[in-house]
Amino acid sequence: QGDQAIVDWMKRFGVTTSFQEEGALIQKRAVNFPKMMKMSFRDNPDLAQTIAVMFAAKDIYATFSGLETLRVKETDRVAALQNELKKTSTLFDYSDRYDLHQLKGIFQIPTAPIATYNDHRMAMSFAPLALMGEISIENPSVVEKSYPGFWTDLEKAGFVVVYQ
Repeated sequence: QGDQAIVDWMKRFGVTTSFQEEGALIQKRAVNFPKMMKMSFRDNPDLAQTIAVMFAAKDIYATFSGLETLRVKETDRVAALQNELKKTSTLFDYSDRYDLHQLKGIFQIPTAPIATYNDHRMAMSFAPLALMGEISIENPSVVEKSYPGFWTDLEKAGFVVVYQ
């Protein structure tokens, strides 16, 4: 399951999760982020969007593999990532071998709204960028498919969520 895999993967980046009766406690510690990563998403392709956005924000160059199925999800998630990450001045190059290479620009908080393409994972993967500055996400109700309380839970965590 991707939800469990992300807990293990995030440990590399100083984020630990412990599950308690009240919910999940997420803590972070300072770590030195790598400048380059190779990651296979063969077993958990749905995590690619979350990791791609995080790597872009942290200026990590990455090569992703195992993304074959992302073109046939709610949307073409590879194309959606390419389009929306351009708004952060981050370019992604996609090869025929299903590798996604993160090419660097200088990461910036997007000033244009992030399109979700009617895909819940697009909204949820870009939302944490609000930790770095104000962002806008089109069609936020797409999260209803998998996590109806997503925006409420972000508010409980201290995010400011404004519906327009």
